[in-house]
Amino acid sequence: MKETVASIKDANYGQVIITKSIKQVLWYWSKYLIFISIIPIIVAIFAFTRYLPESPKFIRDQFPEGKLTVKNHQLSTTVKEPFKTGNQDFSLIIDTGGNPKELDKVTSGILLLKDKAVIKSQDNQIDTQDYKKIPDFSTDKSQLSSWVSKYQFNLWLEVWQSFWF
Repeated sequence: MKETVASIKDANYGQVIITKSIKQVLWYWSKYLIFISIIPIIVAIFAFTRYLPESPKFIRDQFPEGKLTVKNHQLSTTVKEPFKTGNQDFSLIIDTGGNPKELDKVTSGILLLKDKAVIKSQDNQIDTQDYKKIPDFSTDKSQLSSWVSKYQFNLWLEVWQSFWF
């Protein structure tokens, strides 16, 4: 691994690697790929363990008064729309009549539309989750904060599973 890290800094390492055997070259590239693959895993673990525990406080402080209801896989709300909270780095937007392009203005965030949630990560990846798997429910901010606190580990596992599978 020491050689792999050192080779990243050495602009002339290409001349060195071509003189090695195929087995050594394959081993070098395998270590390099493993090293590069570990970085997103570490970032994902950090993000999940850093931000998910803060979500109940975020809900209590930033979520609007009113109800969110999912019925027949459609979101409706008594919250004045469009509701936007957060900042340039992360925003929560509730706009049942909105457009996913609303997330273009922020680095990352969640947009709740009538038929789906659109999630934008900091690396500009867009994930869309429709409400088809969600049973009918209605919640307000205190119920939602309490539920997220209670099921935080389950949410962490769900996010982790959707990240990898």
